[in-house]
Amino acid sequence: MALDQRSVLPPEMLSVHGAHRLYTEAMDETRRLVARLTSESERLFAIESVYTSGFASNYHSHRHGQVSFIRSGFISMVTDRTTYIVPAGHAIWIPPGEMHLAQAQEEVCMLSAYSGSDFLNGLPNRCTVFQGSDMLEPLLKRLIVQQLRRQEGPLYDALLLLLHEELAGCGQLDTAIPMPSDPRLRRVCDAILTDPSITLGKETLARLGHMSVRTMTRLFRRDLGMTFLEWVQQALILTAVARLSRGEPVANVAGDLGYASPSAFTAMFHRRVGRKPSDFHYRR
Repeated sequence: MALDQRSVLPPEMLSVHGAHRLYTEAMDETRRLVARLTSESERLFAIESVYTSGFASNYHSHRHGQVSFIRSGFISMVTDRTTYIVPAGHAIWIPPGEMHLAQAQEEVCMLSAYSGSDFLNGLPNRCTVFQGSDMLEPLLKRLIVQQLRRQEGPLYDALLLLLHEELAGCGQLDTAIPMPSDPRLRRVCDAILTDPSITLGKETLARLGHMSVRTMTRLFRRDLGMTFLEWVQQALILTAVARLSRGEPVANVAGDLGYASPSAFTAMFHRRVGRKPSDFHYRR
């Protein structure tokens, strides 16, 4: 079913259903569009996607590098050993050939660009989350408009150059959390990410992983290089960043994550991130 006026492009670029030919609503549809555009061009191309709550892709990779800017909502981008949280107002860079899957628990609007080799100079060779600049969203929207009008030339070339420079100059945000290879510990970590709280008990989680508390504690250090508490705090921070980017009050986020007071949560957050929770309120 077509989504009515979900696109963020100018109305004159949209069909009667509020969409356009570079707009997708399902992950399979996105992958088919990316495959077709990849075969047609070695240059950068951009698309717009709106996914409903609960969407998830299969593990896949692209021949081109991918940058996705999250306009609303947030996504989890999962690779073999790391999960990245990408909140609204931020972007993730995924190098060519990197196996990944995307998932979200709420509706997400994102603008994505897929680039050929000429565009990759200076960009990291690993997945990286960027703090979106004021220009990143308008640049991606303008590139889509230029593609829809089939207008390439000096302006299009300038937009590509400017997009590259914006990405190269954007600050990076550490929203990555390592994931274990041990299936017992993976069950524990997945449970924490599904329902994060500082009040989670070691005994309950160890039973979920069918192991003792001592074994679980040892596996956190061996597989992840972190203590149990350090990993849980990182999971709480990633969840908090995603919710704060939607504009949720700090007090609500702190309470839901099990903290006795907003000040206790703020102190932990500032100690681990170096910024205040309110700094992550995203304003479009």
